[in-house]
Amino acid sequence: MDIKDIVAANLKEARLNSDISQTKLAEYVNLSVGMIAQIENGVTAPSLKTIDKLAKAFNMRPYEFFLSLEDKKPFNKKEVYKIINSELLQILDHTSEQTQELIERYFDQ
Repeated sequence: MDIKDIVAANLKEARLNSDISQTKLAEYVNLSVGMIAQIENGVTAPSLKTIDKLAKAFNMRPYEFFLSLEDKKPFNKKEVYKIINSELLQILDHTSEQTQELIERYFDQ
């Protein structure tokens, strides 16, 4: 799957999830219906300006159009907590005793 296909799949997914037609989307972002169809079918790649307009239309960040399905996998909460805990411990190792005491008091409340 190349980048055009990834953008195409993400655009189509965003549009269908928002229950909006290609016609309405085209009107909203000031593109032709044909251009929306071409992007969704991976025939053409949108410009960065178009990606920005589409992102705003769906209240997304532009980079989200470039995420593959693999990148969108749900995260494992236990793994995330382990990473956060590890990062926090590293931060605490490099802070003063006074700062550590403030942090501990905050979390003890």
